[in-house]
This record gives sequence, structure tokens and C-alpha cells, in this order.
Amino acid sequence: MLILNANQEQKQVFHDLIQEIDAQVVWNGRFILMGDRLILEGVVRSLFLHFDIQQAEVKWMDLAVEDEEELQIEDYPGLEDLITMAVFVFQKWGALTGITVEQNVPRLEQLFGEILAPYQLDTVFTDENIEFYQSGMRITYEDVAEAVIAYEETMKDQPQSAERKRIIDLSAIQRVSSHNVTDKRKESEKKADGLSASRDSETAAKRIEKYHARISVLNRLSDFQKKALIRDIRLDKLLSDKEKEELYCPVRDYEYQMRIQQIDDELKDKANGTYAHIQKMIKKAEKEELFEKTKQAVLERLHDLSVQYGVQEVREIMKQTPQHVERAEYRELMEKLAPYEEIHLAEYQEPLRKMRETLEIKEISNMLMQSPKKSREDYVKLLRRIEEQNFARENAAPYVEQILDRMEEYDKVRLNKLLSKAGAMDFETAASIYEMISQESFLPKLRTGALAVISRRLEEISLSECRVYVNMLRKSMDGVIQENPRHHFYPAEKLLQKTVNPEAKRLFDNAVAAYAEKKGLFEYPIFLADTSKEGSGRDGMLLTSEHLFYSTRLSGYRISLPLIRSVRVSLGLLNHKSLVVEEADGTRHKIPYVVENEILQEWADILGRLIRQLQERPVCEKLTYDALEAQNKNSCSRCGCVYEDGNGCPECGLKAD
Repeated sequence: MLILNANQEQKQVFHDLIQEIDAQVVWNGRFILMGDRLILEGVVRSLFLHFDIQQAEVKWMDLAVEDEEELQIEDYPGLEDLITMAVFVFQKWGALTGITVEQNVPRLEQLFGEILAPYQLDTVFTDENIEFYQSGMRITYEDVAEAVIAYEETMKDQPQSAERKRIIDLSAIQRVSSHNVTDKRKESEKKADGLSASRDSETAAKRIEKYHARISVLNRLSDFQKKALIRDIRLDKLLSDKEKEELYCPVRDYEYQMRIQQIDDELKDKANGTYAHIQKMIKKAEKEELFEKTKQAVLERLHDLSVQYGVQEVREIMKQTPQHVERAEYRELMEKLAPYEEIHLAEYQEPLRKMRETLEIKEISNMLMQSPKKSREDYVKLLRRIEEQNFARENAAPYVEQILDRMEEYDKVRLNKLLSKAGAMDFETAASIYEMISQESFLPKLRTGALAVISRRLEEISLSECRVYVNMLRKSMDGVIQENPRHHFYPAEKLLQKTVNPEAKRLFDNAVAAYAEKKGLFEYPIFLADTSKEGSGRDGMLLTSEHLFYSTRLSGYRISLPLIRSVRVSLGLLNHKSLVVEEADGTRHKIPYVVENEILQEWADILGRLIRQLQERPVCEKLTYDALEAQNKNSCSRCGCVYEDGNGCPECGLKAD
């Protein structure tokens, strides 16, 4: 380590340089050289220039330098170029913003070579690094300085023909820096709140000097005196905001230094050296009245310490834990680890996972061996027990799959019996079995397949019936109601033959979506009267085997066919005709139509006869829309249980998503 006291020119230039690059450092005029580092020592914080990593940083310096010998740069002129060289290097690396150096990197490398040549040293300087060599061996920046000092000492007794000339001059930086500093000071003074334009700069400078004098003895000030100092700076109308901030900086740094020292002193007591105690210190620090930057820095330090102590304690806990544990011991272990929420337990995740895996697989295996397994219900109960134990999914999954395989065997036997005569079932039988499968517990994939089989039979029966009524309506309209592009008959025949064109169903699908969405699952349309302006089917009347649907501009309506008493023509004002459907309780509906008024009565008669015939057909009470709407509100994705309400399956315990 070398400690060098700057000459007067360097003090002036580097003070301006520190301000120019906005480094929050109160420089004391000393350079410290350590290996590949040049340090501008500050009152509390210092500016570090790292040659090895090409970075400049401001941080608190924790170095014992009181006993080190100090050298005066004035006694060793060669050191001036060496110190100036550092500024040029770090400016070219982009680590010192706000200053400029005109020479490019190749030219600077040439100049550096000229500087070091008298000392038998070589250098390589690039955009990425700088290397120093002596007799072909790599040396540090500090070694270079020592070589310069040794050379200068040997030359002191030699006659000098002329005064040594510097190769690179601080004045180039000084001129640029001084110009920029002046501009910035002027701009800062213009923007400063509460400052007058005739401000006396000399008085302000003296005021700042007095504050620096008080700051230099911070260690001798009481807490009251420190608060008074901060208050005086804050209320001083003669100073700009930037000047105040520069004065706050060493106070803030000293406050941080003292607070860190308090932390270190507190932790010297072994009783306080625990993760839990540091957590208490963090909570206390969060409530303290400190500079915000100080508080954040202190909290950062405490959080680092909490991680350090926490990792040590977690490591000790894991060290004392046996490899194989029982469930109670595992829970106790997790309770011990729970408080260490800030600790990243990556290195212990795999041991903990294996510990839990071994423990849970053993418990699940015992559970399988001891549980009855004579029925589907037994396996569902087993699933429930596994769910209640909150085993890790990856540990329970293989056993759950085995249980589901056994349940599948039971379900297949049950469904095969129910579906054995599906192709010959009448509608009521098929509807009953459909509802039964919907409501009973079956594995979801098997339930879906079984319902598809029954659905095909119900569709076949319903479409065959629909075809009969479509043909019946066509025949009754033939010769009475002329063909109308707004009248549409459902293509039941082609659907049965599987030759239907999707376009033939489009208007019916539009009507169902617009105002007949409450149509039953196997309730097919028979006839559509389209009153929409664009001929889309979204307005009008739709007749099915169970309901008469119609729409108005505002909403859609549904009338159950068994409730209809009559279909008739009603005369209003000015002999205006309406098609009216009246229910048994007297409720009347004006139904949309698209026939001429002259034949409206004939249309009412035809529609009324068809509705009476539909009323006389045998009606299966199963699978109405309302009944289907209540079905399958919740269906367990694992065991297939159908349930109304709750947050999870009442049979196997699987929690609802």
C-alpha cells in the first residue's frame, strides 16, 4: 500500500473532477495505491478506480492506513504523470462521465509508453484493459508507482540539466472540468429554490467552509448537535439544493458508518448473533428516523446478515436431522425451517424432497395394504384418505393411478350392463339411463363415452319423431298455404340419412341461439317462421316437439305446448289481425307470422291442429331443459362424483379448481 499526498494543482483539479462526475465524496487530498486500485480517500466514502475490472465506484473505505508512511507527490515528479494517466484511462473506459480527453486510445498508449520508458517499464492499453510489464513480467499499478519512486530516489543526487517536463498534463482535464463545473454551478444556482440572483458567492463559500469544519468533527458531536447541523443546513437560504446535498453526503455517510458500527457491536454479543435477533433489528431499523439512503443501506446490511446467520442456522438444523424421519418429525423440521422465509433453501430442496418422498411413499404403501378393497366405494374412500393427508402430488400420483385403474374396472362392468341394449331402447328407457349415468359416479372419460352412446339412440328416436311431424305439417299446408321463402322445415330426414348440408340447419341454429336457447337436449325443431329483416332466422317463431318459441324486438319467449289452449286470429282496431296463442290460465301471446292476412285464419287452424297432435303424443318427463340445467353443476374430474355445491368432491376429497 502506498499513500501519496497530492500537490496543490492536483487538489484543485481532482476536487473539480469529483464534482464533475457527481461522485458523493469529500476528498481529503490523499491517493492510496493498492495493487491494481487507485483510491481517492474521502472523509467517509472514497472513490475507487479498479484497473483490473475497469470500474469506478464510490464506497465506504474500511482500511487501516493511520500507521502507513505518507509520501509527498511533490518530491516524486514522475508520480504526477502516473496519477494523471489513471484519469485518462478510466475516461476512455467510460467509467468517468462528464469529462473528455481528446487523445484516442492508440495515442494514449504511445504517451504511456513514453512515461514509463525511463523506468524500464512497458504498457499495453486498449479499450478493454491496461497491462503493465517489467522485464516481461506482469506487474500491478502499485508496482509501477514503486518503480517510479525508486528511480526518483536514485536520481536525486544526479545533476539535472533541466527541469523534468510532464508528458501528459492535468491542465487539459482541468480546462474541460473547470468549464463544465462553472456551467453546472451557474445552472444549479439559477434553478435553486429561494436563492436570489445578486447572491454573494464569497459569503456562500465561507458558509460552506464553516459547515465543512463542523462536519470534520462529527465524531465529537452529540446527537443533538448533529441534528442541529442538519437543521441548519436544511434551513440555510444562502445555499442551493445541490450545495446542501453535497453537505448532507458526509453527514449521511457518517450516520451510516456509526449505525453499521452499532450493528457490529451489538452482534459481538453471542446471544444476539441469531437470525431471529437480526429480524428484530430489521424491524427496529425500519422505524428509526434516519436519512432515507442511510436507512436503505442499513437495512440492506441487516438483510445480508440475516441471510448469513440464517444459512448457518439452517445448515445446523439440517445437519442434526436424520436422513429418515417419521411424519411428526418431518412436520417438526418444516416448522423449524418456516421462520427462515428470506433464506433461499436451494441446496436443501433436494434432500427435503427425498426425505418427504421416502416418508410419504412408505405411508401410502401402508395405507393401501391396510384398507379394504372390495368395492368401488372402498377405492373412493382410499382416494379421500390420500387427499386428506396432503401428500405431494408427485408422490401420490402412481398410487392414485392404480386406484383409478381399479375403479375403471368397476365402472366398465356397471356401464356395460346399462348399455347392453342401447340400440333397441325406447325414448323413455334411454332417457332414464341417460339421466342415471349423468347423476351417478363414473370416471369422467367413461361417463362421456357412455352418454355419447345413449345420445345417439335418443337423437335417432327424436329425429324420427321430428320427421313424422315435419311431414304432417307439410301435408296439412299443401294446397292451403302457398310456398313461402320465410317458411322453413327442419331437415330431419337428411339428418337421419347423414346427408344434410350444414347450410340447411343454419337458420334453425341462429333461431335457437337468438331466442330458443332453452330448448331441451333432444328437443328438435319442426318449423321456423323467419321474420328477421335480413332473413337470418334470428327473429320469428320456432315450433319444436315440446315448445313454441317466439321473439320480439326486446326478448324471446317460450310456451310449453301442454299449456296451450288455443291458436286463433284476433281482430283489433281498424280490423287489424293478430295471431294469438292463449294458455290455459288466460295468458295471451301475439305470435309472429309471415302469411297474408287473407289466409291467416287457415294458418291458425293448421298450427292449432299440429299443436293438439303434439299435445297428445306420449311425453317423457326425463331430459327436459330445466332438469338438464340442474345436472352436472359440479363433476369431480378424478372420481366422477356429481355434486351440487362445495369447494371439493364429497367422495374422494379432490379440491375444486
